Amino acid sequence: MSDINKGPVSAQGGIPPSALADRLVSILVADGCALRAYDDGCAVLERGGRTFVILQANAAFERMPNLGQIGNAEVVVLGGTPQVRARLKRVRLWVTQGRVHLFHISDDDDVWQDSVLGKTTLGSLLRRRHDLPAADGQELVSLAADAQAQRTAQVQEQQQFHQAIGTRTPAVTYALASMIAGCFALELLWGGSETMPTLVRMGALVGDRAFEEPWRLISAAFLHHGITHLLLNLYVLVAIGLSLERILGRRRFLVLYVAAAIGGSLASTLFLSDRVSVGASGAIWGLLVAEAGLAFRPRGLLPTAMIPALKRATVMNLGVNVLNSFRPDVDWAAHLGGGIVGGVLIVTGALIVGLPRLSELSADQIAEDREPGWLRPAAVALTAVLVVAGGYGLVRGAAWSLTDAPEFTRRSLGESDFTIELPAQLRAPVELREQSGQVTATFGDFSRTWPASMCSLRASKPRFSATRSPRRSGGSTAR
Repeated sequence: MSDINKGPVSAQGGIPPSALADRLVSILVADGCALRAYDDGCAVLERGGRTFVILQANAAFERMPNLGQIGNAEVVVLGGTPQVRARLKRVRLWVTQGRVHLFHISDDDDVWQDSVLGKTTLGSLLRRRHDLPAADGQELVSLAADAQAQRTAQVQEQQQFHQAIGTRTPAVTYALASMIAGCFALELLWGGSETMPTLVRMGALVGDRAFEEPWRLISAAFLHHGITHLLLNLYVLVAIGLSLERILGRRRFLVLYVAAAIGGSLASTLFLSDRVSVGASGAIWGLLVAEAGLAFRPRGLLPTAMIPALKRATVMNLGVNVLNSFRPDVDWAAHLGGGIVGGVLIVTGALIVGLPRLSELSADQIAEDREPGWLRPAAVALTAVLVVAGGYGLVRGAAWSLTDAPEFTRRSLGESDFTIELPAQLRAPVELREQSGQVTATFGDFSRTWPASMCSLRASKPRFSATRSPRRSGGSTAR
């Protein structure tokens, strides 16, 4: 720790805590800070993304705001014994985001600050605390009354907001999560969630086949490569979807999700056409960016008090997911495409047309959602697309047949005199190479079909292998 002054100052030279609090508040307000609260020994001010908290020792820890939600903050406690400092240090342990600067002025006017880096506003004021001009009592009373009125208005705004969205059940989020979990159960039943033929037959996005088999643009968003991939995407879908669907409504949320899923698949097809890709992350990225769009351009849809915390959360979420996008075997193109679609739909206002603003809400009546004429048909059409694309992909791929034992028959190896016993589904070799007296024949496609087999021969001694676990052609990506 470090001391602002070189040593304790006598109590006779000190300023009473309440008077010092008034002076600090007056200076900060004159310097452009907005006073958010000033009562019961606690003052909260904000400026430029930083929060200033001035507390008197007799109410310090009962009135202290949740610093874990505030982020960047400067906190000073006025009065009390040095034991207050130990409690302040324990408060820091609960801060997981942002930077918090802690100060304390004891009853004997000794000033302490927790060890921090960088210049602080409160630190500068506390160094010259004895030279601060006295506060105008009438002005502070007026400021405190304005802050109280603003705080009351914000509380009412939040209550009206939660009343409005609390009546909406996020049915689409629950339905999508259930469909994804159901598809994963079928993957396990029909060969395994990490088995390439199973994923391809169930509708994985295969880059060079996407436009020939367009249902894959949708069906791939319901398949996942392994339990970790599934659980991460389900967690983010539910965590964001529960609140976002309540804000947007079911139809808008459905349009956002499906449009982002298609956008992510199209981007993956364009930029990673040599890959096999599965996962809901393209759609989830659409939700992430849409949430960020609402945070930074709320347009009267969100309570004022909720916006700073939402901004910090969305920036952190996007930052973590950007880093994750560049891990090996992660489909960064699907993330990019889904995010662009989600951002465009929200930032342009296309998806929030008709949503009631908070100013239209009253304590006893919930404003009506004036949906644009295109929204209902679009939601119905996209629901049909989801059902048809997913159902057709499952039926056409017949992935359940992968669990059946194949019938065997003998096949010739090109023009050689050799034959080999192979599953009946494998007819003529799809590839036949001869080099240095060795013939290599490949039956089936290791990246897409089961069964598949490779046979190599040299002179008159054949050796071959048949496998149910194909190699990945061009690699696979999860999203």
